Amino acid sequence: MNGRGATTAAIALALIAAAILAWARVHAGFADAVDIELWDETVYLARGLGWPVQSLADVAWDGALYSAYYNLLAALLGGPIAAFDWAWRLTGLLAVLCLGGYAALIAGPRAVIAVAVPAFILLVSIRQIELAPRITLFLAALVLAGLVLARLVRGRAAGFVAIAAVALVASYVRTEMVIAVLAAVAVAVFLARRDRRPRALLASLAVLAAFATVVALGVHPVADPIGRMHVAMSQHVALNWVRWTGAPDDPFTDHEEIIAALFPGAARWWAWSASDPAAFLRHLADNAVRAPLALASIFVHPPIMLPGASRTAMTIEAAVLSVLCVAAIGWAFVRHHAAMLECFGVDIAKLAILAAPGLAVAVLIHPRPHYLLVPAVLVLAVLAMALAAVVGRRPARLAAALLVVLALVAAAPAAFAPRYGVAAAPDAGRLPVRATIATLRGFGFDPLVEFGDVVGAVFGPGAPWWRWPLVAPSVVVDHVAHNLAMLPREAVRFLAHPPLLVPATIEHGARIEAAAIGITILAIVAAALMRRRVAFIRLARPLAARLAVVVSPGIIAAILLYPHQHYLFVGFIAALALLGTAIGALRLGAGWSPGVAALVALALLAATPAPFTSHLERRSPAEAKPLATRATIAAIGALGLAGPYTLLADGLGLRAYLPGATGDAILIDKGRRPFAAFLAAVDPDLVVHAAWVGRLHDFRNEATLAAFLADPGAAGFRAVPVPGTDRTVFVHRRVACPCCP
Repeated sequence: MNGRGATTAAIALALIAAAILAWARVHAGFADAVDIELWDETVYLARGLGWPVQSLADVAWDGALYSAYYNLLAALLGGPIAAFDWAWRLTGLLAVLCLGGYAALIAGPRAVIAVAVPAFILLVSIRQIELAPRITLFLAALVLAGLVLARLVRGRAAGFVAIAAVALVASYVRTEMVIAVLAAVAVAVFLARRDRRPRALLASLAVLAAFATVVALGVHPVADPIGRMHVAMSQHVALNWVRWTGAPDDPFTDHEEIIAALFPGAARWWAWSASDPAAFLRHLADNAVRAPLALASIFVHPPIMLPGASRTAMTIEAAVLSVLCVAAIGWAFVRHHAAMLECFGVDIAKLAILAAPGLAVAVLIHPRPHYLLVPAVLVLAVLAMALAAVVGRRPARLAAALLVVLALVAAAPAAFAPRYGVAAAPDAGRLPVRATIATLRGFGFDPLVEFGDVVGAVFGPGAPWWRWPLVAPSVVVDHVAHNLAMLPREAVRFLAHPPLLVPATIEHGARIEAAAIGITILAIVAAALMRRRVAFIRLARPLAARLAVVVSPGIIAAILLYPHQHYLFVGFIAALALLGTAIGALRLGAGWSPGVAALVALALLAATPAPFTSHLERRSPAEAKPLATRATIAAIGALGLAGPYTLLADGLGLRAYLPGATGDAILIDKGRRPFAAFLAAVDPDLVVHAAWVGRLHDFRNEATLAAFLADPGAAGFRAVPVPGTDRTVFVHRRVACPCCP
């Protein structure tokens, strides 16, 4: 690699390291500040925990791919709570890295301003940090990865075929992406016919045929004539109607009654325009007017330049940032019109196709930020093009690039310490769901069994191991698949070490630094394969043959038995040997003096994020409010109860976090019954109650709820308050509770 190539590689690695370090700073202390969300996000997680699917029809619901992502995280990280926390944080990092990668492809990795600024804006945007549900951020990362793929393929028609294929996969995340599928296929067919590209034409028709096939087989969400689309439309039309009229109804629980009165005789949302065109058009116009402000709200961020942590400072900085972004894009199109269209015209068309579904849903349903997140991220991609056109593509020097990178890392705010006034609820700082999960987990236990009993029950008494695939092939396949899924996690653990650059006080600092090292290793090997392939193969060929013989027994044992680290250790040593070969092929460091290397290392050390000191508010640890959900989990765990049990709680999917729960219900009664009648019908073993449940209008007779809270013993329950929170766990007397008061 020549000097210019080495500089480019160094800048690219610096940008990746900066993204990881800034992301670590932004998300430091996340689990101590953000509670578990028990609605849409946990529904996706709970579905993911049920994989693998029993039939293809099980994937025909909205968000199936996101649930599969949760399943993978739960398998790698060892549980649903870890999967929830890391899906929330990791999805944002994936989106930032994909945006930076796409910007590097269109502007060049050495155009540091064009690459780093859009990614930094996404990194600190409050809607990326706090948005719930997170499914559209996952969609944004997938869409950006598709743009990277489309940029790498040759030919304009082939690029749109790639967009159509990625949009088809993304439609299993959000159903409205079928709009992008059809639009991209139409453009690909047009370009393939005009440019006489028969392969691209066949590929585009293949994507269209695949889409038609999954719909015809009923294994695609669009095949559902009702689905979440109808429910979301009903709720948000009702929301606008309540805002117009000032009615006291709750649009999210009373939407069926509101829609029936507003559009009589219209059973589905597409018939509403015929039932009452004026009301339906007013709904669309109201959404269209409110959409630009909702789009701009995505870029609100914790203050970086202004002092203080108020909402005013956040709003001012977001307004200034929005104006600067629009000005940069406008200036690029006005002063560099020809260059923008010549260099980026095809890319802008791809962005428009991928942004159309989010914009359509925002107008049709409601301009919620999570509907508009993908269009907002694609606006940042256009900003990268504009910066490349305005600032120019002249390559930055290494020192200047490192200076920009370090400045952005230092500017990244620790968003959860404090939360800059974002948490305005009266119980800000309390995490009731986490506390409840921790408490209820103590109710169940898994019986201890001898492994011989399990093997005998599954494969038959005395069956030798080599006959297991014949006796129960599905069990063996699941076992091997589980081991394969565990392999990457166990392999990466070899890179774990006490943090050198990341302070030990930062949450998961060792994992973050290990991930950065892993990415660097992969980048070095990839660079050797792309830039010095002949030299790398020449050096690695004799070594690889010998290593394969030595490593294969451990790999086979890890797949067939379990990926224990002592099986994989020889493979790790072999990987280090191949890494040394890649470094030798690239001649890395040949032109670098020890002083330069020491300077870069010290700069990265100085850019290490500040550790988390207090959560949510600027208080001392002694004054900090308790984390209610985590506290509840711990409190119930101390009761020493034995499952299984049925659960009645104030959110969907709580059972996903509680191994002892065999069933759950939600503390909202659509039957309009008194609470006492509702409780008798559900007949739970445990009731988890928070103060806000008593304010739910769904219980038309609140006197029975008040009577239950005042005297739970009359209903056969014992009250177990969760210390420091507004939560109370009511345990039925039929449940053995050794430590209940």
